[in-house]
Amino acid sequence: MRPIELKQRLREGRPVLGTMVALCRTPDVMPVVANSGMDFALIDTEHGAFTTETVADLCRAARGADLTAILRVPGRGPTHVSRSLDIGANGLMMPRIETADEAAEVIRWAKYAPLGNRGLALGGAAHDYGPVPDPHTTMAATNEATVILIQIESQEAVGRIDEIAAVPGLDVLLIGPMDLSQTLGVPGQLEHPDVIAAMREVVRAGREHGVASGTHSPTIDQCRFWREEGMTFLACSSEVGMIRSGLGNLRRTFEED
Repeated sequence: MRPIELKQRLREGRPVLGTMVALCRTPDVMPVVANSGMDFALIDTEHGAFTTETVADLCRAARGADLTAILRVPGRGPTHVSRSLDIGANGLMMPRIETADEAAEVIRWAKYAPLGNRGLALGGAAHDYGPVPDPHTTMAATNEATVILIQIESQEAVGRIDEIAAVPGLDVLLIGPMDLSQTLGVPGQLEHPDVIAAMREVVRAGREHGVASGTHSPTIDQCRFWREEGMTFLACSSEVGMIRSGLGNLRRTFEED
């Protein structure tokens, strides 16, 4: 699914489903993800070991497969943001956002004028290396197509969620459930009542402020649960988790025979 289509689905309140790519360095993984029916892939450079060149190759392959590629950057800062977008990512997944000011910074770094002050480097990978005869039109179209996810990963962020959700330009309030559970004192207990309550608060704020909410879940059952709760941006597992799960199931089946 192309980014502009993904954003339109979210505006209409329809769910989108994807996964994370955290290990596979071959660009061929992207058409595999796309042809499995996924709408997007999250490329992890916060915890993963991808180089810039590998990320660029993955983004190029995703574009060729009509798959929205969203890059989880290793940290905040204008250089992280502009370079991630300039090498071809369709959007950004920004970790550890805790205030409205931090969310607004992301928008300023990620959007061209007049919405922000992203460095103007047209005609590269982000624009398929084509000519740009009308910069204004290209800038406006790029702003519209760029997908901005901010990660809500702490008790402090949940406490300020209405202020954060009111920041113009955000597409998704994406909960990082593991880090959130850690700040709530129940690390890894994703079904703990305190974690559920905090996540529901993010869903509520997103609904009231017209911003999609979502999460990255380890299982499809949790994705279904949060879809029923009102989330529309749903990431499930990763290529690592699916390989491990598939091989584990194969081994168990073999030993049962």
